[in-house]
Amino acid sequence: MGGVKYEYPQTRKKILQVVPVLFGYLIGISFGMMLGWSSHAYPFLMGDESPIPIRLNQTALITSFLWKGNCLGAFFSTSKRLGAKHGVLLAATLELAGWFVMCCAGNLTEILISRFLIGMGNGFGIGQLKIYIRDTCEQDIAAKLNTYLALTSPIGILFTFVLSALVSFRTVSVVCTVFPFIALVLFGFIPKKPRYMENKRVAVIRNIIDPVKTEKIMEVTKTYRHYTIEDQQLGVFEALSDSSIRHSMLIVTILVVVQRVSGGPPHIIFAELIYREAENPYPQICVIVYGFVFLVMTTISLQFTQRFSKKILLVSSFSITSFLMMLMTLFFYYKNDVLQLNRNFSWLPLVIALSFNVVHTFGIRTVSLLIIKDIFPANAKDFAGGVYITVFSLSALLITKSFQELYYHYGVHAGYVLMTSVAGASAVFIAIFYKQSLPEDESQKKDNGSNKDDKDKNVSIYITKF
Repeated sequence: MGGVKYEYPQTRKKILQVVPVLFGYLIGISFGMMLGWSSHAYPFLMGDESPIPIRLNQTALITSFLWKGNCLGAFFSTSKRLGAKHGVLLAATLELAGWFVMCCAGNLTEILISRFLIGMGNGFGIGQLKIYIRDTCEQDIAAKLNTYLALTSPIGILFTFVLSALVSFRTVSVVCTVFPFIALVLFGFIPKKPRYMENKRVAVIRNIIDPVKTEKIMEVTKTYRHYTIEDQQLGVFEALSDSSIRHSMLIVTILVVVQRVSGGPPHIIFAELIYREAENPYPQICVIVYGFVFLVMTTISLQFTQRFSKKILLVSSFSITSFLMMLMTLFFYYKNDVLQLNRNFSWLPLVIALSFNVVHTFGIRTVSLLIIKDIFPANAKDFAGGVYITVFSLSALLITKSFQELYYHYGVHAGYVLMTSVAGASAVFIAIFYKQSLPEDESQKKDNGSNKDDKDKNVSIYITKF
């Protein structure tokens, strides 16, 4: 043990941690591409030249299979039976199979199978990738990689928006198979655990068992705390038996549901249909601009949202969202009269949608994502991630089906009435009942509760672990 040296340069260590995860990000990008696929595919498949004719009332069914697969995959996403690396490889295989089926799809059933496979691959793979990140990355790097994982879907969405405007329906699917294939090949060459991690553990052991001062032992304990606490993840029933975790789960569930139902998914899934309904002369350009702003705002939000009060962000973003959705409602309800005044008003829905994009992404969407690490303890992060993906998918399924049904039976303005109502009610509810200090205080109590006795216990845990 004395002959082992821990001499990896810091830059090389970071590269060894980050690059494999970037390959895993391709799973999330592939899922985002399937989300973006819907925008152009639906109006094309509903058209006269469609190779697989569908009706508007079938679009919600097609959308639902992506989210159903995502939910099923998330249910197994915390499993360690395969190991994180093989779990990511299995997810990439499922997504590759899904895109291959889409390339060859000749009927509605095959489209449903394709979307289900890709959804299941994402739901399972993202959870496995987070485990891989936790097992192979230092704590500060792991936190950043988990945060930037949220960029994968917007990247995939924008890529498909642009691709759909340039190539044919079939070619889009062919190109999209490349991403999970690259993830499968490159991730396959990555070791389960980089060698420097083992060297690091040996270095920790040597520091602990060496007769040095107590301060040094406690410094090592603090630095590598996540090796023990986060490795001992709670199971579903263990997590649900904790009242504070149940309370945190309720908060996340409510935020995610109202975030989704207040308008996010329809502006991606039905994007081109909405701009066609507005009689915009360039609906695909509108879609690309929306996707670009969505990616930019997601990037900005992950950097700056945490600097503001959550309550102020939520109340203001829900209030403004409700107002913008009301404007959408009025435009589509009086569309004929408005367009008779000036045909340039057909660009008004894009302006409103971009404003919604900025406000919704910076506030509601990002807060509901980042709040997980504030209100859940370290040993419940896997459980929290599974809850988030499941609720995220089910609520997207809810708003997609509701918007499509209202659109089909009453017109597109009826779908915006629903989103206006949900956003407005959410703003009032949060303004009255949300207590800014509650989630943070509970989380701090959990962390600050580890005083001298707890620290001594942690030291013994680390020595036993290593």
